Amino acid sequence: MTESEQSESAENPVSLDNAELYFNRDLSILAFNQRVLALADDPRVPLLERLRFLTIVSSNLDEFFEVRMAG
Repeated sequence: MTESEQSESAENPVSLDNAELYFNRDLSILAFNQRVLALADDPRVPLLERLRFLTIVSSNLDEFFEVRMAG
């Protein structure tokens, strides 16, 4: 970081209350599962690996709905 960047950041501190700085945990989990599911649908991936990806998604979604949506 250059000296001018340091002085500029000191003059304009970032407010940590800004919601745009943070990820939505639920959407992040669902996006991850979507990426894993896409790997399970990829015909270039060996069959047993595709099955493993499906079991990962299934387990993750079970936990997601038990923990996140139950409360």
